[in-house]
Amino acid sequence: LSVKGVKYGDVKEFKNWLPKFVRGVKDVNQRGYADGIAKFDIDLQGDAQKLADEMADKKFANKAIDVVNVSPNMVTIEIK
Repeated sequence: LSVKGVKYGDVKEFKNWLPKFVRGVKDVNQRGYADGIAKFDIDLQGDAQKLADEMADKKFANKAIDVVNVSPNMVTIEIK
């Protein structure tokens, strides 16, 4: 999972938010952060498309989540 538009101070909160509010997410490991983009490995029940579908109607910190890209092994979202 690649997350655009997240501040470094919000990365830990987002990591903890995912398994609580997005169905199918079992575990989250942060892989890195650079230029406002956080990268995570997700232990997921389902596939990338299911993760994208679940995240498309969610909000994080009262900001909309926009699914930007979905491929078999990667979902890219932007928090606006």
